[in-house]
Amino acid sequence: MTSPDGVNWTPRSAAENHSWRSVTYGGGLFVAVANSGTGNRVMTSPDGISWTARLSAADEEWKSVTYGDGLFVAVSDCCTGRSVMTSPDGINWTLRTPAANREWYSVTYANGIFVAVAIEGTGDRVMTSGTFLPAPNAPSKPTASAGDAQATVAVQAGSGTGGAPSSYTVTSSPEGRTCTVTVPEASCVVTGLTNGTAYTFTATATNATGSSGPSVPSDPVTPTAPATPPVPAAPSSPPGTPTDVTISPGDEQARVTFDAPADGQGETRYTVTLRPVSYASVVAVGIARMFPIGLAVDAGGTAYSIGDYVNDGLTVKVNTPDGRRASIRAATDYPIGITTDTRGDVYWTNYERRTVTKYTPGGEMGTLARVGRNPLPIAVDGAGNVYTGSAYDGAIVRTSPEGIPETIGRTADEPYDIGVDAAGRVNVLTRGRDERFLARRLERIDPAGARSSHALPNVPQA
Repeated sequence: MTSPDGVNWTPRSAAENHSWRSVTYGGGLFVAVANSGTGNRVMTSPDGISWTARLSAADEEWKSVTYGDGLFVAVSDCCTGRSVMTSPDGINWTLRTPAANREWYSVTYANGIFVAVAIEGTGDRVMTSGTFLPAPNAPSKPTASAGDAQATVAVQAGSGTGGAPSSYTVTSSPEGRTCTVTVPEASCVVTGLTNGTAYTFTATATNATGSSGPSVPSDPVTPTAPATPPVPAAPSSPPGTPTDVTISPGDEQARVTFDAPADGQGETRYTVTLRPVSYASVVAVGIARMFPIGLAVDAGGTAYSIGDYVNDGLTVKVNTPDGRRASIRAATDYPIGITTDTRGDVYWTNYERRTVTKYTPGGEMGTLARVGRNPLPIAVDGAGNVYTGSAYDGAIVRTSPEGIPETIGRTADEPYDIGVDAAGRVNVLTRGRDERFLARRLERIDPAGARSSHALPNVPQA
């Protein structure tokens, strides 16, 4: 059976009616193993829906299968010297000798090593291996394209029974300049080449076991400096002034139209400058009509606030230092806390959806992570880690720039505001769950995980 979300499942037909015991995914393929059947105790699928039976290395009772570093590894609880098999592609399998003749029930892979466990034995119910993977074959002939004092070289794995490469090293001839391709990338750029000199390139493949020999050389290419574009002739006189300028106002924008100068001099662009009319020495940079929630200001002075629930809908309001205003449709329910980082990214919490939304200066918006129920305050440190506090259970969650959340502590009361100081300490203001605006305590979590709690002065304590 398959599921897009782990909740809703659809039954699927297996390749054979065997006792399928384990399934894994790697190298673009699902692989399952069984403890029954004749010769075909493996099946594979590119999508988890359509399955094909494959020959196993032996008709053993295969209990578990995993994938790591370009290799599938399966273990069984039987028999002497035949309880491990490996495959570089999930289709062609080879028997391997286990460390001990035990009933091996599970295997996994992490940090460059396979680990298997057994259900019986004395003192040797675990075995490890990083040597199942053979060294890679030499790569196929590289393809090079020349640039200005550099060349882009594309590589791909060679044919044969070698293990999957994790990287390639490209070397130029002459001069021996190099670049590295890290899988899944397929090319790299060799720099520092001499324009006008012909170069060929070879590649070697590397994985956890070792490196291959060099490939055959690429066809020669010659780096060349780009041609200098011609300088356009200067106009005979400065351009004239546009005429009939009109402004059509819109929703937080204006369209400006005009006629080109009658004595055109080959104008290539026009610059339109709008000067706002000021009627007072104090100018409001933005207005929220009812229930504004959350405010953050980035390093450039641009202010971001959560929009008015009643009149503005679920929006983030943007107000620049020069008075320009815009709205970002949050596309979520109940955005609450908001903050910015040093790169100009904007983050806000979504109370009902239990998520943090990230909005970049380039206009890209998406979910950074799910951070638990009812997140309220939000802050970001200098390394780009995002911190949130849960109104439901007081969980303080740190989410990495890659979107990986981790609960680093909990507060007894409801988190009200949160911040990270220069020493990396997370400071949380908390309030009683029946109090809307009165913060009662300062909870602090230092980088080592130690916690402290401080009553705020002049605030009644429960």
